[in-house]
Amino acid sequence: MVRSRPEQHGNKPMSRWLQVAVPLGLAVISPLVMEPRNWGDIRQGTMMALSVLGAAVFVRLARGMPITNTDFFEVQEIRDLSFAVKIVMRRMIALIILAFMSIIGLNFIELFLKAASSLTVGLEAKGVISGLISGVLTFLVAFTLARAVNVVRGDYDLVELQSTLMIRAVERKHAKEVAARLDEADKASPFMPREGYGRQIQH
Repeated sequence: MVRSRPEQHGNKPMSRWLQVAVPLGLAVISPLVMEPRNWGDIRQGTMMALSVLGAAVFVRLARGMPITNTDFFEVQEIRDLSFAVKIVMRRMIALIILAFMSIIGLNFIELFLKAASSLTVGLEAKGVISGLISGVLTFLVAFTLARAVNVVRGDYDLVELQSTLMIRAVERKHAKEVAARLDEADKASPFMPREGYGRQIQH
């Protein structure tokens, strides 16, 4: 039995909170454990990973509808599948936007930090501003990765739904073929009662 839409495709409240809470926690502690100048050491690798992630999403978007022949499916099954595909596509588009924003932030992080250090404010205020910039970028990158996990999970749910619908369609087709063969067999060899069949027996 196919699960209902909210159960199958919607995130549970706790998972939605975790998608925000974990990146937010990393953003809070990142200025404490990593100096802003260290972004230069990890920027290239992080940008490469985000670029690969964006390219993979573009490839996945090109696949479109996973089922092209709808002759063996019921109307509600196609509606459920279309709903699932739309949800996955929206998540992927959001993921691409987040990945691009993260790449832009990584490209300009050093410029932002230099601008913060050149402000005519106290040394402590400069440290707070630099930490805030680093925290925002940390949150953006971590949230992008968290959304990537969510997209993979949603795509897996879509594959499960597709498999369930295909198995159900094959079972219906097989049941119809068996019923048709039995009907043909009945027509070819109709039931012929023997002589005296149904006659009341005299005691």
